[in-house]
Amino acid sequence: MIIRLLSATRAELIKLGTLPAVLGTMAGTVLVMPVLTVALARTGHAAGLPATAYAQAGPILLGVLAGAGEYTGGRMRTTLLAVPDRRVLLAGKTLACLAMAALTALLAVTAAGPFAGCGVPTLLGAAAYLVAMGLFGFEAALLLRRVVAALVSVLGLVFVVSPLLAGVTAAACYLPDRAGAFLYGAAPGGGTAAAVLAGWLVFLLGAAGLALAVRDA
Repeated sequence: MIIRLLSATRAELIKLGTLPAVLGTMAGTVLVMPVLTVALARTGHAAGLPATAYAQAGPILLGVLAGAGEYTGGRMRTTLLAVPDRRVLLAGKTLACLAMAALTALLAVTAAGPFAGCGVPTLLGAAAYLVAMGLFGFEAALLLRRVVAALVSVLGLVFVVSPLLAGVTAAACYLPDRAGAFLYGAAPGGGTAAAVLAGWLVFLLGAAGLALAVRDA
């Protein structure tokens, strides 16, 4: 089981690492993060690392590509022939997405660090948030199986629905992006907010795993 998981994860990493869209998304996120940090600092956004709220679009796109990219053109069928155990495939894809998102997030916050004016805990929290939202995008894409549909859904939730709801109801704090904002210093929070974010990720991963298990490629 472990050997099969390692092989599946390695295969997924190789596939992701050879996709120009994935590499471009990673590079773009790393380059944009310090630019946004400097721009927001000049406009008076001093609390936390607010650039994270905008740079999260990069990890979300990365996750969506990792989750739904193979459904384009029927490539998922080939993957299932190579890894017929869908539990192993799900675990391998998840680990590969986490690895790529973590690398992107760490490089991005490292690049932004000299301009951020915040401590290491906030930088690490920002990296954790970016990874979490990348995983959220991955799970949504695996569930929806369409890159455009998943991207519109997740970005629409984060950049449109969430701000609108925040203006009219306190219940918006239970959305994944609002719950995780405390990680990069943009909102108060702690154990409850972390539990909400984790709950979203666990629930969506379970739904995506069930969909992968019962639906045809």
